[in-house]
Amino acid sequence: MGSLLGELARREAVVRQRIKETHEQIAAPASQLEDEQDRLSRLTITRETVEEIWAKQPGRSMSPKDRPASPGRVKRRFGRRCWVR
Repeated sequence: MGSLLGELARREAVVRQRIKETHEQIAAPASQLEDEQDRLSRLTITRETVEEIWAKQPGRSMSPKDRPASPGRVKRRFGRRCWVR
């Protein structure tokens, strides 16, 4: 019985280590994704602000060909703005 419990403990330790390694592997891409979503959000806000200012200038309006195409709409997800297609 002792060797059976010992084997179970060894297997648990192996699985715990694999879980830890998997979390470490996921952390870097998740951080990179978050950074890119933040960058996109800032660029979107900047574009919207420029369009707003441009539209309020006397005698100026953005023609459809000058207006940048919006790749999607922005919504909040997990407290962040992100693109939704």
